[in-house]
Amino acid sequence: MLEALWRTPRNGPVSHPVKRDVLADGQCNVPPSSKPGYVQSNNSQAWQDRFERVRGKGARSSLSKIQFDFPPETPTEKVAREERQEAVRVEFLHAWNGYRTHAWGHDEVLPISGRYSDAFNGWGVTLIDSLDTMVIMGLNQEFDEAVQWIKECSSFVRNPRDQYSFFETVIRYLGGLLSAYDLTGEAILLTKAQELGGYLMNAFQFGRFPIASFATDKDANRRGGRHSLAEIGTIQIEFTRLSQLTGDPIYENSARKIFEILDSAKLELPGLLPPYVEDFDGYSYTSYEASVGGLMDSYYEYLLKEWILLGGSAPEYRRNFEASADAILNYLVSRPQNGTDAFAITGSVYSATKEITPQMQHLACFVPGSLAMGSKYFDRPQDMVLAKQLAEACYLSYDSSVTKIGPEVFSFLSVPGTNGKQFIVDPNTFNDRDSSNNAYILRPETVESLWILYRLTGEKKYQDQAWSMFEAVKENCKTEIAYTGLNDVNKPMSFNDNMQSFFLAETMKYFYLIFSTPDVISLDAFVLNTEAHPIMRT
Repeated sequence: MLEALWRTPRNGPVSHPVKRDVLADGQCNVPPSSKPGYVQSNNSQAWQDRFERVRGKGARSSLSKIQFDFPPETPTEKVAREERQEAVRVEFLHAWNGYRTHAWGHDEVLPISGRYSDAFNGWGVTLIDSLDTMVIMGLNQEFDEAVQWIKECSSFVRNPRDQYSFFETVIRYLGGLLSAYDLTGEAILLTKAQELGGYLMNAFQFGRFPIASFATDKDANRRGGRHSLAEIGTIQIEFTRLSQLTGDPIYENSARKIFEILDSAKLELPGLLPPYVEDFDGYSYTSYEASVGGLMDSYYEYLLKEWILLGGSAPEYRRNFEASADAILNYLVSRPQNGTDAFAITGSVYSATKEITPQMQHLACFVPGSLAMGSKYFDRPQDMVLAKQLAEACYLSYDSSVTKIGPEVFSFLSVPGTNGKQFIVDPNTFNDRDSSNNAYILRPETVESLWILYRLTGEKKYQDQAWSMFEAVKENCKTEIAYTGLNDVNKPMSFNDNMQSFFLAETMKYFYLIFSTPDVISLDAFVLNTEAHPIMRT
């Protein structure tokens, strides 16, 4: 989902103008199976164990079950579902093989030029971010080859004084390693997660909030910088799971301290924090703009998910989630002028005036899924109604564009005199394209919410909407090498030559899961981090 700083490097991807066939990076930039003497894996016992873990083997929870009780599917329904599922799997492999061929060992492949990007630490983020997707899809040989690279080549200290994003490292690398371990039991993955966790603790050396950028060499860290809500409020799941698996409470305790500070804040908008927060107890926030979009989003996502991961044993997370759900309804929701109750959006609100700006970020399209789960756990039927309305708006942002792909931000003109609580729907374009951010960087949030709503309600319309979105992404974003984002969803072929790792970690995973049987990554057995990494509930 997901998050802070619009989930893309501030200065764009770092492109290296070197073709793969002349790279001088050594054997770690050559896939193991391309080397002489490589023996392809064929461990049927391990593969069966992974199959069972994906379907909840080893998971335990005292919470009530929330997934819909699906009836047996007919032979015709099964054939249609499996055809769609396999189509997604084929496209994942196309994108993965593009990375494997052109950017192995680097962070991301540039899908037009065939070059590579090392914008996320240079530690092979696509490889680690994709591990659990491959396990879920049954791509065992591809997964085993990636694990072989981790054993032989993965290093977090190659450039120990370089500065790395704390937030992205937690959700992509630490989350990816922990999830892949939960789904396979591969010991090296937990070993690397614990090693990385130690380096991440360096970010806490100056206070209770972690610094935004950290180095693996503790002496290279520097005090300073602002703390965005999403950056510090999106570590609870990963740090809690690391403590659960290692028995070391330092990680969960550090994450909990952050929550306690935020919980003590005095807010002009009860339930909604500002985009930047302070490391002070009882801090009073006034005159700020709040939303559930970039810089803030995944904090709200993790309130519910941390409560789930802890088996309901931390009521303070539930209390804050329910307060935020109330605040979303009371302060952020804007509705169409024509009076339809089919859809609504969440905008941003200025705390002093309570005026809403009716523009919804793609990042905020995770909200329907969170509200829907909270509705089931906490018996809040009004939240399910709003979840379905918000999900419909997110889908319509796709269905109404030229390419049938949703933009980064879909904006509307406010109805005068309504303080932004009502907006004008353009009869031709749905949203106001001139004031929208029409880029698409292969984001997952809309299909994420459709998957959750399908798993909770059993309504097949969500599968059909997801399929329409998948076909649009395939038609407009597939390249000879992999998949690319778009500079403008209303201008076909406006390629941006960038495939962020979350396309394989999240977007393709959710497309696959919505056409899987309900036991695959059940919402009653797993909680997914904001990078769609399934963490087992134990």
